[in-house]
Amino acid sequence: MAKRLMETASEISTHFRCDHCGITIDDVAWRQCKICKIFDLCHTCGKLKYNQLLASVRDDHTQRHTELGQFELITDDCIEKILVEQAEANSQTIRNKIREEHLNRIQKEKKISNDYDMSIVMDELEKLKKTSSLPSKDIEWHGLDSLLARYHLEAHERNIRILSLDGG
Repeated sequence: MAKRLMETASEISTHFRCDHCGITIDDVAWRQCKICKIFDLCHTCGKLKYNQLLASVRDDHTQRHTELGQFELITDDCIEKILVEQAEANSQTIRNKIREEHLNRIQKEKKISNDYDMSIVMDELEKLKKTSSLPSKDIEWHGLDSLLARYHLEAHERNIRILSLDGG
């Protein structure tokens, strides 16, 4: 009974999802990786030991840790309780860094692989459109624009079927 009294009763709307079970986290506090700051666990999944999480979830999480050495492991000590205010502050910085890494990969590979990549390129084109017209920015803009065109042309070559159901 005393344990239940210490649990948070407040629910809020956040954009955070549990990386293990996928539910939207609606508490004022949850567990988050203190290294990457983007691996979140809801109250229920946060009670599990790290090695009890699904292997695929642990693998995805490990891939986010580019700064860890080959023999360094993620343990229970890496997951800490965090309040929503801290999570919000960390989130924007970390997610911008991830988008920048994706953009660099797209530019290096000269290929948009999926719609998420396309959204990153579109956002970057909007930023470039708003900045001053420097020759280097103009070259970058044309490179990204040609990637978008190629992605759309490849989409027309694929045979995509869509099932649309209407309940009306």
